[in-house]
Amino acid sequence: MAQSHSRLVPDHDVRAARHGKYKLDELDPTRIAKHLVSFQPNEQVIIDILATARLSIPGIAETEEALKVVRFNPFCVMALARKSKYDPAAPVAEGFVASLPGNFQRHEPRSAAAG
Repeated sequence: MAQSHSRLVPDHDVRAARHGKYKLDELDPTRIAKHLVSFQPNEQVIIDILATARLSIPGIAETEEALKVVRFNPFCVMALARKSKYDPAAPVAEGFVASLPGNFQRHEPRSAAAG
């Protein structure tokens, strides 16, 4: 009996060859933005979205480390959801944007002669 070729799995890693559906530089941000809502997630939403993201983003930060950052500066993570699915009473994130801002203090080494 013949096997279907569509069911055969290649030996190499499929993720390495996978490309996105859309080219980011060709998307119209105003068209996309009108269908999204951004909100400040609570800790449970962050735990849930990181667990989901971990399935497709290798090497993503550990959940406890991300929570430490958010506890220090809640604006480092913003959650995203489709406007049509968003419920302010029980928000569920479908994506997120995370940033780790640097500080503006300059740490220059002191010379031995400087007092």
